[in-house]
Amino acid sequence: MKQFLGEPQINGANDTGGWLTGQEKSDVLRAFLPSDAMRRYLAGVPLTKRQISELVCGAPVPLTDKLR
Repeated sequence: MKQFLGEPQINGANDTGGWLTGQEKSDVLRAFLPSDAMRRYLAGVPLTKRQISELVCGAPVPLTDKLR
């Protein structure tokens, strides 16, 4: 577990802007979050690549949807 506590290993994992358009962010949230309240909240905050990846990984959707 200790290896996960250090610096991110993914380039740009902590980037918050410029890599995802507003429409793309909206599409990801709609596809992977069943909660309307959570979608509305997350739409208003900057999300890092790591946070988006965690949302996709933990989402209750088929793996084929996550792959896309």
